[in-house]
Amino acid sequence: MLRKKPVPLCKKDLSVLCVCLPGLCISGSLIALAVSRWNVFPVPKLILPSGALAWVTVVCSSLTTGYLEEGYFRLYLPERLRSAAMGPLKSFILPVLIFALCHAYEGPGGFVNALAAGTILSLGYRKIPGFHGIALAHGIYNILVYLMAAFLR
Repeated sequence: MLRKKPVPLCKKDLSVLCVCLPGLCISGSLIALAVSRWNVFPVPKLILPSGALAWVTVVCSSLTTGYLEEGYFRLYLPERLRSAAMGPLKSFILPVLIFALCHAYEGPGGFVNALAAGTILSLGYRKIPGFHGIALAHGIYNILVYLMAAFLR
């Protein structure tokens, strides 16, 4: 059943954050390395923020995106698919595939990265159901992508 009230912050959130964030960073780094090494597909340009206000905007945007996407792809959609009698496997796979398709504009590397990230976040939420943990892991990962791009150019 879908929640009608806010999800409280709990200890599970820290646990799932500590598991998912390193997983996202490792998988994202390996995919980025593979894409840059083999240079088969063009890598989309990331427009970097300039100035303090732009960085504050990136941080706020990244964190709210984490909450928005995780609320939809890890909580709402799997629950709706289960209630439509899709079964546990399909209600796991379909949201991950849709999540990856929503990131296809980033190119094949972005699609594969979103596929890996969606799998990590979905597994994390299934094993340790801490919503704030996966949302924060997603948001912090997005922030780290901008920081790495800014400092490694």
